[in-house]
Amino acid sequence: MDKQHRDELRENDLEQFLLNFRKTWDKHGMTILVVVLVLVVGFTVYRFVNKRAIEQEETQWAELAAASTPEGYLEVARVHDDPAVRSLAYLRAGNLWLAQATMPDSPGLAIEVDSDDENDVKPLTPEQRKEALEKASNSYQQVLSQADAKQLYKAQAAMGLATTAEGQRDWDKARDYWKQAKELAGETYVRVAGHAEGRLKYLDRLTEPVVFAPEPEPKPEPEKDDKTDTTPKTDTTPKTDTTPKTDTTPKTDTTPKTD
Repeated sequence: MDKQHRDELRENDLEQFLLNFRKTWDKHGMTILVVVLVLVVGFTVYRFVNKRAIEQEETQWAELAAASTPEGYLEVARVHDDPAVRSLAYLRAGNLWLAQATMPDSPGLAIEVDSDDENDVKPLTPEQRKEALEKASNSYQQVLSQADAKQLYKAQAAMGLATTAEGQRDWDKARDYWKQAKELAGETYVRVAGHAEGRLKYLDRLTEPVVFAPEPEPKPEPEKDDKTDTTPKTDTTPKTDTTPKTDTTPKTDTTPKTD
């Protein structure tokens, strides 16, 4: 009797749920369908956008890794908007320009001559050095001007600008950039700050004038003796011919013959 009563109660509960569900569906069914559809579409769009963003990020880093020239790095920085990729692209372009200006005889950095030998290069002219330093400075400035660039990248850009200023013999500007690099590094990047501090101390010694030793006084030349007879000597002794003389006159027999 108890079991039958329980079964009847379950059937009544199920009938009541189905009845209530039907009433609820008739009243809010359309709204529920719209909500479910929006959730499905939103999840699909999220998966698509997230996958596309990952692919774009991988493409940016791949193009950055594939670049090998200053122009290639500048192109990567131009077409991509990832702050880290753009910062690294500008930094690497500046580093190559700076290396070209300071190490012009390195293969692949100096201007190549028309030759099949990759090591056959010619040094840069002063005008080309100046141009390379200016391009390096512009690339580093792009990193400092990025509001969303990482602090480490900005510190490295300041170090590049300081080195470029040293190459341009602008010691005051170099000192300012080394100080800026030290401030940007702070206590987070201790090695960068220590390197900047060391360069500041070295820069102070580098700008000190070089003092050369005085030139030695010329040694006095030895005085010539006017009494010395420098007249060439002439041998006036008469020469005597000691060669033995030989009588080459034919001898004639003058003794009378006796018969």
